[in-house]
Amino acid sequence: MKLLRSNWSILALALGAVIFGMVLAGLLDIDGRTHAGQAAAKYTPAEADAEALPATAGLPDFVRINKRVSPAVVAITTTKIVKQRGRSMGPHDDFFNFFFGPNRQMPDDEGEEQKRRSGGSGFIISPDGYIVTNNHVVEEADEVEVTLSDDHKIKAKVVGKDPATDLALLKVDNGGDLPFVTMGDSDRVEIGEWVLAIGYPLIYGKTATGGIISAKERKIGISQTTSSFENFLQTDAAINFGNSGGPLVNMRGEVIGVNTAISMQGQNIGFAVPINMFKDIRAQLQEKGKVVRGYMGVRIRDVDEEIAKAFGLKEVKGALVESVEPDAPAEKAGLKHGDVIVRVDAVPVIKTADLIQYVSSKAPGTKVKVSVIRKEKPQEFTIALTQRKGEGEEGGDETEKPSAQGVAQDKLGLSVDEISTQARRYYRLDEGLQGLLVTGVKRVSKAADANIREGDVILEANGREVTKPSQLDSIVDGLKKGDYLRLYVTRPGARGTSFYALIPMD
Repeated sequence: MKLLRSNWSILALALGAVIFGMVLAGLLDIDGRTHAGQAAAKYTPAEADAEALPATAGLPDFVRINKRVSPAVVAITTTKIVKQRGRSMGPHDDFFNFFFGPNRQMPDDEGEEQKRRSGGSGFIISPDGYIVTNNHVVEEADEVEVTLSDDHKIKAKVVGKDPATDLALLKVDNGGDLPFVTMGDSDRVEIGEWVLAIGYPLIYGKTATGGIISAKERKIGISQTTSSFENFLQTDAAINFGNSGGPLVNMRGEVIGVNTAISMQGQNIGFAVPINMFKDIRAQLQEKGKVVRGYMGVRIRDVDEEIAKAFGLKEVKGALVESVEPDAPAEKAGLKHGDVIVRVDAVPVIKTADLIQYVSSKAPGTKVKVSVIRKEKPQEFTIALTQRKGEGEEGGDETEKPSAQGVAQDKLGLSVDEISTQARRYYRLDEGLQGLLVTGVKRVSKAADANIREGDVILEANGREVTKPSQLDSIVDGLKKGDYLRLYVTRPGARGTSFYALIPMD
């Protein structure tokens, strides 16, 4: 009997514990099935679009983002008709030929017309079939074909191209509604933010890769055409050949960039054009087929600490005018090299990008007020903008060069001489160009560190014109430790550029 009563006591205690646990779970809402049901009831597609899905185990929901955006991502195949001497070596080259063209030639073959194919990616931005991609994907194409997500292939028309931002707009007519992406606000992107890159790398078909935003406002020097407008987002989401033109997507499912380039020296260092750059030019691409931008005609450089000290500036901000194009709007308005632009209309100029973005957003003929610091004093100019011209690459021929001994050799590693008739002919210098010809630069020297090269012409030293070596020697000898030598240099060539070389004296 004692044993029986003990068993009944244990059973009663266990039953009480179960009942207490059920009551407690109901009060605290910790039952797994009830919680999952409540979460499902509160979830709506609209809320999913408006907010990033909360991380699960530390990671975002890439699956949902890919399912939402991927149907609007397309493959782009371009064909160019070329006359080419030679032929490719065989079918095993196809993998690389698709992206880079024939990579081996037989020199004795007769030239004939051939079709050269290349590939890239794009994404649909409207249900009637407008597609964004990179300009370099379609730049020289005679034919463009788009493969939709359902593998349907359709011819595409190039509506507009903008080499300066490396963006292009295509159009397909599919006879019905197409899936399309939502464009986000790339100005709000933060370093460390999760992103998804979607596209068609190499020949592997549609691919999604995840990563974060690694950096912003990157300039990578793709070409001189793009140099003024480069403002890339950097990501470690894997991007490969063929991804060009595909979308970079945030965790709200919004496109924030157009995948454009990769670093060949590193791993998972990719770059995307911010989507706001496309939004700024979309109307012009769609209506005019190109982008017309306002133009001042100056070559500018960010003000850094060295420039601020050398020019006696109170703040490390602004755009230093290194050269002014002859007969351009800036010269006609009175701007000079050495001016530091600190404001355009009501917009502060902290970096050169601020000035470039504002001026290029204005139509030719627009007048803008430019505030500058000239010789440590503020001045203001009104500039009537003209249309921005196309830009080409600088070029020049190597020729035999005369030699001469310069007087600044000891302190700067720099040999200079007057511009003789012979030197003018050798270096192809304009008759009206006056200054000191750089005839030699030591490889390890202050002059080399300041990017001065043989063949450059020094026009000014610390604001004073120099035409004789003795003038430069006098200025250099008068400088103390901690001072800066400020040389204004022009580099002759097909497009001739001018710049400031800043040399600290120590």
